[in-house]
Amino acid sequence: MKATRSAPILLVGFGLLIGLIAISGVMAVRRARETYRQVATLNEHYRRTDRMLHRVESGIYRMGLLARDYLLDPSTSRAMEYRSQLAAERRSMNAQFGKLRSVIRNEDRSRLDLLRREVDGYWDALEPLSEWTIRQKAVRRLSFLRREVLPRRQADRKSTRLNSSHLGIS
Repeated sequence: MKATRSAPILLVGFGLLIGLIAISGVMAVRRARETYRQVATLNEHYRRTDRMLHRVESGIYRMGLLARDYLLDPSTSRAMEYRSQLAAERRSMNAQFGKLRSVIRNEDRSRLDLLRREVDGYWDALEPLSEWTIRQKAVRRLSFLRREVLPRRQADRKSTRLNSSHLGIS
């Protein structure tokens, strides 16, 4: 007889237990989905920032190559083309720095500013090229290439080997 009286209590108890397990399962699935969304958002932010940093790095290489090609090109016919390509590269890099500044954390902006100052120093070093005459270019080009372009390109290459994790992207 006791078995029949305890059966409804056991059924209610087991029913509540199964209900609690179902509720906790649903909650776990919801939490997993939210966590997945957050990780996907962080991953996309990381990839976007990393692409911007790679564009800056590529810009430094292109800048160095354009300066080198300009300095080593004995003709004067393409001088304006080199200068306009350098100017376009500078605009592009400035745009990338602006985008980077808007996506990194505040505490990492000083590191980005340091990188920006180094790149701007490289641009400043190339500024005299636009003012040289044909004769000045012929006389100064190799020493300028060895003294200004190549060492700066090497130094900036090390500086831009940053990635999003170095900038503390969150």
